[in-house]
Amino acid sequence: MNRRTAKACEACRIRKIRCNGNTPCGNCHDKPSSYIYRHRTRQRRPAAVTEGVSPATQATQPLSHSKYGEPTESKECSHTDEVYHSVSATQADPSRGHLQLYYGASSQFSFLQHIHRSILSEKQTNPITSSEVQDGGPGLDLFMQRGFFFGTRLSANVNSLPLDPLQEDEVSMDEAMSFLDHYASTLGHILPFINCSELQTHLPSLHRPFGTHKLRRQQMAILLAVLALGAATTEQQDNAERLFGRAKAYANEFDESVNLQAIQLSLILGMYHVCVGRPTSGYLHVGTACRKAFAMGLHKDIPNSIIAETPPFQQQCRITMWCLYFHECWQSLSLGRDCSIQKSDIRCPLPLDNPVICALADLASLMTQSAQIVYERPLKALPDMYEDAKSSLADLHQFAEQYSIASTRKGESSKDDIASVVLHNLYYHTILLTFRPFLIAKAARQAHIESKQGEGRTFVPGVTDDEMWLRQACRHAVDAAQDQISFLCNSTSEACKRLRYNCFFIESSCAVLFYDGLQHPYKLSHNLEYIRAGLKCMSEMIPGESVTSAMMSVQQILLIIERKALDLTRSSLQVMHREDSETISTRRDDHVTEPSRTDSTVIEYGVPTPSSVTAPTTHVRETSELLDHNFTNSDFNYDTFTTADLFTADLFTTDVFTTDLSHFFSAAPDEAEKAWQY
Repeated sequence: MNRRTAKACEACRIRKIRCNGNTPCGNCHDKPSSYIYRHRTRQRRPAAVTEGVSPATQATQPLSHSKYGEPTESKECSHTDEVYHSVSATQADPSRGHLQLYYGASSQFSFLQHIHRSILSEKQTNPITSSEVQDGGPGLDLFMQRGFFFGTRLSANVNSLPLDPLQEDEVSMDEAMSFLDHYASTLGHILPFINCSELQTHLPSLHRPFGTHKLRRQQMAILLAVLALGAATTEQQDNAERLFGRAKAYANEFDESVNLQAIQLSLILGMYHVCVGRPTSGYLHVGTACRKAFAMGLHKDIPNSIIAETPPFQQQCRITMWCLYFHECWQSLSLGRDCSIQKSDIRCPLPLDNPVICALADLASLMTQSAQIVYERPLKALPDMYEDAKSSLADLHQFAEQYSIASTRKGESSKDDIASVVLHNLYYHTILLTFRPFLIAKAARQAHIESKQGEGRTFVPGVTDDEMWLRQACRHAVDAAQDQISFLCNSTSEACKRLRYNCFFIESSCAVLFYDGLQHPYKLSHNLEYIRAGLKCMSEMIPGESVTSAMMSVQQILLIIERKALDLTRSSLQVMHREDSETISTRRDDHVTEPSRTDSTVIEYGVPTPSSVTAPTTHVRETSELLDHNFTNSDFNYDTFTTADLFTADLFTTDVFTTDLSHFFSAAPDEAEKAWQY
């Protein structure tokens, strides 16, 4: 049997003759002086460099067979590379100075950047950079997200507020009692370390000067912060800001204090910022609480004999630590930033007598696990990422069964409270974040396939060679978005349903449905039903700047997509009419005659006649308030398009709830699909 020599001597290699590998070899036996072997194996150059992957990276990523299809090459990572794109933007603020913020790949702002690129792909003048951090400024302006990106401003000047007692004309005793009740019935469930019954006994101290009551300044700061958070769950936003300003003024005295109350105060202030639309400020306050918790040793469960405290105090420490762990994990994941607490860092046991905290801690662990699977480097091949995501989904389903949420809910446990609403929101959102990257990777993969049309490959619009597992992964994300909106719209608790805290989850779900509709136009009409339901649900929430910003952003995206749909539908009809004007002999070689299309034939394909178009109800808000100025001077002249007067100017001044696009996609999906792929 012939054996191949592992390494030829230099003389045989230069002469390109077979070497037997002996010492010396058979060819060099007569001339032993020319016999020499190189000490290191020659590194061969790759035949072709995969797009987006360096040769060094290719050398570490050989072909690997997957049970999901063909062998996976290293170029698979080029599709997953877009998953890691993050955004950064700057803003000049006279009161706060020059601001620069960064949001990672798992954030809502990063995903909006993908929607921005998908919508305006043909309008972009600057090429898309391959940098991992993208400029989010244009997308923020187009989708009206800049205020939420940098955070809403405080209506009260914290530094100028006195530390005097509250006046009755500012916040009365009845209002304070009402705010405390609202806190206890809503957000108090996810901040359970506050004893509302004890705080109720301290309410009279709000209007008394210091020295006439036993409440310390740090306790007064916690009381004011709790009342501010309770007021934020009502329509009295001015009182909420006034109370928060007072609490912040008191808290400034304890910036460097390390104790349990200082940690709890930072956590409450951070939760308030999140509820009113200041995500970065909330992230900073929670981060401060984490640093103080580590400085205090809260994560080590120090024995009572050392700290000379009672067992109830130790239980309070455990509840606060695990509550802090949940909020830190959730804030970090939603903003795409690093989490400063890992579950392995915490040595204290879970407070088993508090099932809400136990559930939130378990869910925080699953959120962290999903983020590590999908969003952390190094790059993974798409099938391998899906295998890990499936394992994470199985853990989430097991969590749902354990706590009877989502599809596992029973009849007797179907009544919603704030704990149930929070668990459902976070459960669906974790699934959405786990599988949302597959939508991005699938779109990148489809764009790669379309680019191969000129290389001898046949491309059918709407049909790609994606494997079944990839389509299933995308369906998980879309289903989670639809289930999220459906749950909140059908929630049995009106008080929990109206919380501004829910606005973020609806907006995130709408973004996924928008992106799915852009990539698959035949799904758009169905997705719009959920998007409009989400808008209606947001309109019923407690008014506030965060709710208004979210609604305006979703409506803006909806109007832009409608405009794009009309542009593409008109282009499709123009192509059809151009084909009608050509003779059959020039279109077919066999010269088979065929009756030419007429306008009546087009109507038979599903385009409604003028008599069948119902005039939608107009809205008092003008479209110009929502549309970006770049769209007011569109290349598309709508006044010249008079085919059956189908698209009129009135269609663009209607409310987004009444604009129906189903007739663009239902009757003639092939024409609509061709228009979108055009």
